[in-house]
Amino acid sequence: MIKTSLKLYEKYLQESLIFFEGTRVLLDNFEKYNDVFDLDTIFFHLQQSIEKILKSLLDYNDIKFTNIRDLEVIVCLLRSNKINIIPEVDYVTSLFTYSVYGRYKSNRKYLRDAEEYYSLIRKIIKFVRKEISLEA
Repeated sequence: MIKTSLKLYEKYLQESLIFFEGTRVLLDNFEKYNDVFDLDTIFFHLQQSIEKILKSLLDYNDIKFTNIRDLEVIVCLLRSNKINIIPEVDYVTSLFTYSVYGRYKSNRKYLRDAEEYYSLIRKIIKFVRKEISLEA
């Protein structure tokens, strides 16, 4: 359970980590349980993880924003405010398409894409944690 006394950026960071760690569990068990869930669940968790981690960076830097889901808009907001971000973020903005269940191709061939996104998001989370002075 997320503590209510957390600052907003800390809350976003915690939520990002929950979705990120959930993604690893889903990826590790995909073969075993692919009749129960499919890739849309995995891609949704990836999208939520990157959205939350980028919002944590916005809030940490006191950038006001509304209920933005479009990852490209969030990245533009970061850059327009001269907030440092790593280049890998440009690749993961395509996950915005997956912000709602049912927009995925539940085809096995996309499993490799999910692993690649996972790896990139890991780098971004590590970067953001350093930026907001949390131990990586």
